[in-house]
Amino acid sequence: MVYFLGMPDRTDQNRTIAASIAANTVWLILQGFAARLVRLVLVFFLARSLGVLGFGKLTYANSYAAIFMILADFGISTLLVRDMAARPLELPRLAGTAATLSGISGMGIFALAAVCAFCLDLPSDTRMLILLICGYSVFVNIGNMFGTVFRARERMGYTALTKTGESVLVLILCLAVLFVSRDVILVGWMYLCAGIAYSAACLIIVRNRFARLEYLVSWSAWSDLIKRAFPLGAAAIIATVYYNVDMLMLGAMKGERDVGLYGAAYRIYFALVTMITPFFAALYPVLSRLFAGDQEELLKRTYQKALKAVIGVGLPLSAGTFMLASPVVDLALGPQFTEAAAVLRFFAPLILLALLNSLALYYMTSVNRQNTTLFMVAATTVMNVIINVMVIPAYGIYGAATATIVSESVCFILFLIVAPQLIRSASPGMVVKAVLMTAIMCAVICLFDLMHINIFLNIGIGIGVYAAAAWTVRFFDADDRQIMHSIMPRPKKRPAIP
Repeated sequence: MVYFLGMPDRTDQNRTIAASIAANTVWLILQGFAARLVRLVLVFFLARSLGVLGFGKLTYANSYAAIFMILADFGISTLLVRDMAARPLELPRLAGTAATLSGISGMGIFALAAVCAFCLDLPSDTRMLILLICGYSVFVNIGNMFGTVFRARERMGYTALTKTGESVLVLILCLAVLFVSRDVILVGWMYLCAGIAYSAACLIIVRNRFARLEYLVSWSAWSDLIKRAFPLGAAAIIATVYYNVDMLMLGAMKGERDVGLYGAAYRIYFALVTMITPFFAALYPVLSRLFAGDQEELLKRTYQKALKAVIGVGLPLSAGTFMLASPVVDLALGPQFTEAAAVLRFFAPLILLALLNSLALYYMTSVNRQNTTLFMVAATTVMNVIINVMVIPAYGIYGAATATIVSESVCFILFLIVAPQLIRSASPGMVVKAVLMTAIMCAVICLFDLMHINIFLNIGIGIGVYAAAAWTVRFFDADDRQIMHSIMPRPKKRPAIP
């Protein structure tokens, strides 16, 4: 947290705020990186072992379950954290009531998802896989509801432990099954077992470390929770539809093989984008605090620092992904996914664009313009669905990728219309430096790629060259260096021995 005592110099305030963001980001990255990395490794193993068709079935089932199971949470977990933090003495009742609601609503939505699955023209193994993944999602959602206790009590170590443990368990169980049989249904059963274990682990930790929950059936309390969580639930539903509807439409219009190719490329793109998520999570409360405190100048400077970081990371990430798409796909997924490399190149420019949109979304929400943001994201989602309907029948996976590009571009333009200051904060000099640094990095990567250098070595060299170029052109100014210096651990001086 950032505290403002007295009237310190504005530059010192700016450094303190930015250092707070940087320090929180480092902690959140360390906390969340393991789970993301394990999930990405799991995707690679599943794709290689199940093949394009089997991986397509699993991807379709995951997207199908996500659309339905977001209704079981409906933003209640986020609201619950706030309520328990504000009224800690009522934690057993609040958490227990919400967990009961989650279990009952989860079973109802599972039944609805099952009925819809049997109404669709799907292969029998795909239907079975959908049921297994939906069951897994029900238990994960119940576990997440228990996990709100960790967040409300600010014991994020338990969140990291349970989330990472669940990811590792899924990986271990799936690897064990794939070693014996490459049956996608068995993979689904392993997901279900991991979900049950995750839910049980969260419950045991809450009961032994925090409190015994009071599991109440209260229609009035449930209706109040749902009513107050409606804006959060609506936003979550829109986001879930946006990120999964293209997979479902591809499966319905072109088949599960196309879902496998598209889903493989999308998973890599999504993993690269979400690596930056901890930065936004650390930035959001700081921006909100500055806006609430009417510190307009500091709010502007903090956003400028954030925009600089996003451009400095997003631009080389987009360029590097575009150049190395083929070797990355061949290495991670195997030759059967060669077509996915072209889709990944479609997604490459979206990395920078998606990061800019995420930054704008967090900024707009922090300055109390969340209703405008919700309307824009909803309009973009509707447009995405319409474009997918128009282009997928003729162009398949490339049409779906084009729909995503157009949607993200329109969303960015809408942000610029309603808040033009978002892009004016980027100084031309900073953008020119970022482009120059990226061009140097790309030239080196291209040279070593022509020499058939190992992909890992090429990526490492590219990162090193980009860092050296950033230092040479002084992309990081005095404030940035001060921030990095302030968060670096310093060895403690040993007391002198008399």
